[in-house]
Amino acid sequence: MKCLSDLEVHRDPEARAGIANVDRVVAALRAITERHGPSAAKSAKACLSGMFGLAIEDGGVAVNPVRESSARISVGKKSPRALAPEETTVLTQWFRSNDRAVALDLPDLVVWMLATGCRTGEALALRHGPNSDGKPLLDLQAKTWEVNATVVRVPKEGLIVRPRPKTAPGWRVVPNFAVQMVRDRGASSRRRAVPGPPRAHLARPSNASGDLRQLLDSFDCGACAHTG
Repeated sequence: MKCLSDLEVHRDPEARAGIANVDRVVAALRAITERHGPSAAKSAKACLSGMFGLAIEDGGVAVNPVRESSARISVGKKSPRALAPEETTVLTQWFRSNDRAVALDLPDLVVWMLATGCRTGEALALRHGPNSDGKPLLDLQAKTWEVNATVVRVPKEGLIVRPRPKTAPGWRVVPNFAVQMVRDRGASSRRRAVPGPPRAHLARPSNASGDLRQLLDSFDCGACAHTG
């Protein structure tokens, strides 16, 4: 409705979809960009394009003015910012002091991801054993880990460990600063030797990411105005 509001269609009792020409669409998207930001304008553009696509199928209009327009919406990306050491300490303390996070076995997963910079699926695919050259994938003495797999969902098969990362450059050997955590896990007979899947079966990366988001949103953080 916000899209139609900016098009001013609803204010005219005689208005029809046909009055939304290219100029009106461009003006509306510019107005949405100025008032609500480029992300809202991009969503509005997709919404309007779909609406006019349906209108064409119903014979209400002959062309899609959104597709005919030359409007280009650029959503700028924010530069990534690494956590400061004190922020990392606070983050890990939050997870270790949260009963739900502990029950889901997420604190060590967070530490592992912070220590290696890996993706969630890569962390969940962490394995022992040798690589194709006979060298250990996880070398606690050299403090390195070869990232060579990720957890993915395959139709009709379920979750599997795919023997390659998401991208070709993702195949890498990274320093491992969480050696003591891995040794502590291995010393406990009740826990896995490495972070790995937090349950007996493979953990779906999207589920693990969802759990992480929910917990991050629940932490009482004044620095982010309690937005998570």
